[in-house]
Amino acid sequence: MTRSVLLINQHYYPDFAATGQLLKDMAEDLVAKGFVVTVLTGPPLYSREKAPHREMQAGVKVVRMHSLVIRSLRLPAKLLNWLSFYVLVFFYGLFLRRHDIVMTLTTPPYIGLVGWFIALVKRSKFVLNVQDLYPEVLAASRVKASFLAPFFVPFSRLLYRLADKIVVIGDVMADKILSKNPGLHESRFAMIENWADGSEITMVDPAQNHYKTKWGISDQFVILYSGNMGRAHNFEIMYELMRRYRTDPQVLFLFVGGGPKERNIRFFCRTNDIKNVQFHAYVPRSDLAQTYSLGDLAIITMEEGTEGLVVPSKFYAYAAAGLPMLCISSQTTDLRKHIREPWGLITKNAEDAFKFIESIRQSDRACHEEVRRYFLENLDRPIRTAQYAKLFEGI
Repeated sequence: MTRSVLLINQHYYPDFAATGQLLKDMAEDLVAKGFVVTVLTGPPLYSREKAPHREMQAGVKVVRMHSLVIRSLRLPAKLLNWLSFYVLVFFYGLFLRRHDIVMTLTTPPYIGLVGWFIALVKRSKFVLNVQDLYPEVLAASRVKASFLAPFFVPFSRLLYRLADKIVVIGDVMADKILSKNPGLHESRFAMIENWADGSEITMVDPAQNHYKTKWGISDQFVILYSGNMGRAHNFEIMYELMRRYRTDPQVLFLFVGGGPKERNIRFFCRTNDIKNVQFHAYVPRSDLAQTYSLGDLAIITMEEGTEGLVVPSKFYAYAAAGLPMLCISSQTTDLRKHIREPWGLITKNAEDAFKFIESIRQSDRACHEEVRRYFLENLDRPIRTAQYAKLFEGI
């Protein structure tokens, strides 16, 4: 019997947000496995590309509501965007056809409460996909509204109790939820990690990479940070590394993406006379293989206390491109089971970080092949989306 799934998330392709990219992969692979899939989403928020209100995309029915699009990094703007999305999901969801399963991500936070109500009215099963752990991530990221976090704790507990299935993207994340919700049983959880698309993000020969010419990059050793420069990311160790390498013309720090902390990084570079640095905006998904492959080493950063509350999705894309990785985090991160020597290091010590970078500079590119091979065997898109198909078939 054909099963139908309604996926609800604020972002969807062509938006650049990681959850939107992941949802596109999942939806299309579910259709390929015989599911009927509808995506209820908003207009592109990070991408300026226009997208139709309704369309069929690779067999997926995409419904984009006319929710607010205030392109600002300030919290009041985000709250208005979220509120608009909550209200429209409520009305759109009730008038859509019934689906066997309704799944919401945590973008925006607590949209799951609306998704659960839609599932209740339609007599569907409700799946909560936890990408970020709210409200804990607010306090750990030190946002101005973090004083409100205790107020939202009961809503989180309620949402976990209401879900027929809770999908988490890391073991540490699951442990944190269980420790604060002792009434929940482990059987309610499914652990399915995120992924990257290894057929799209590949290892590109530097000689064939047109972005080197476009961005004027020579044969420097490129330390790459790609993606969101958000409140859950700490750049203090990276600042130390930039100070240490600022007189080395053979090293280039490359930032691709954006976020609320981008201006902090730019300010640091101006006030510390950092010249060997470039900043570029997000690029289209079709160009990701090119921009990731510019890196000789990639950086992942996590604000102290966010381990287990978030799992940086950039790790999977870095691995797809075969990049050695420096993860600036404590050892409690969910990535600890993947990042390993000689091609990876997790540390919060600037001196250890520097020594690791130097070891990668002195090595040949054999470790790049090793990272790519590990990705294909453990982290590629078909492996993860098949887990979602199995989950939905069993609900």
